[in-house]
Amino acid sequence: MPAYLRGVATMLPRVNAKVGTYLTREIDRYLFKLNQKPNTRHTHCIHPSEFSTTECDRRIAYGIVGQEERQAIPPYLRRIFDVGHAFHDTIQGALHVALGENFRSEIPFHTTGLMFRGSCDGAIDKLALEIKSINDKGHGKLRKPKPDHREQGTLYAVDLFLDSIAFVYANKEIGVISTFV
Repeated sequence: MPAYLRGVATMLPRVNAKVGTYLTREIDRYLFKLNQKPNTRHTHCIHPSEFSTTECDRRIAYGIVGQEERQAIPPYLRRIFDVGHAFHDTIQGALHVALGENFRSEIPFHTTGLMFRGSCDGAIDKLALEIKSINDKGHGKLRKPKPDHREQGTLYAVDLFLDSIAFVYANKEIGVISTFV
């Protein structure tokens, strides 16, 4: 290596570390600021995903009366959620292209009497579709839909008069998809 490059080569790891630290800090700062955005989710209702995953009656009650419980979402967790949203969008987009008008996405769901509100990920004819992303370890253990996902999907299917539910699990780490009907 020429002498004039030896000094530069020894500086590169330190420069890379500083750039990496700077970029991570700025990304995290942006993601944390997203906690300050107003909540656009419906209030005075129960979201099916919350109903099926939480055992906290108080949290459900707060949702019904419109008392918003806002906890700051740490940047690392927001990145995990974003990966899940990306898989969700990718699968819906692919189904729109592949099936055209036969696939409907984000079907509004609202039960007046029970105060449930949300949207079903999709439907093909009379088949409801719920898209879930999962890590490799969890994906490897799947033999059937997770119980909380079955509860959520059942709420959608019953209210939307759909006959069955397909649960599409996307492995976030290796991209494998498993479907259970």
